[in-house]
Amino acid sequence: MNGLQTRFHWKRFAIDRDSGLCPSLEPSYKILKGCLTWSDESPFGLTPDGYGELCDLWIARSLLHKGLTLADHPLAPKYCEDLFQRAIHQVSSWPGFQRLTLCEKDLAYYEHENSDQFNPTLMASCPYGQASQN
Repeated sequence: MNGLQTRFHWKRFAIDRDSGLCPSLEPSYKILKGCLTWSDESPFGLTPDGYGELCDLWIARSLLHKGLTLADHPLAPKYCEDLFQRAIHQVSSWPGFQRLTLCEKDLAYYEHENSDQFNPTLMASCPYGQASQN
């Protein structure tokens, strides 16, 4: 994906989608991205580039869920800040913007899932984890 693009690939899908935020949805944890997502946040019909932008936005938002800022992104803080600002201006109706802070239940779930990500006990139970420890 080209990080210098000026328009979101999924802008028209997000605006056309009229379902909006569904407060009763439960989040799911994306282990490879380290972030929470809700099913109402992913517009139907995304192109691969559009999905890449959406994933970057989820990852950026996860920094806020950790109590960090967008500038705290370890690899691309400027891109992260620019992406978020662009998204706010171009796809402000995205339901994910209403989840910048988590309720207690979602925060507990997020912290639990995040703490398991690099759990040595889990790694030891994985055949690849055992091989790397020898």
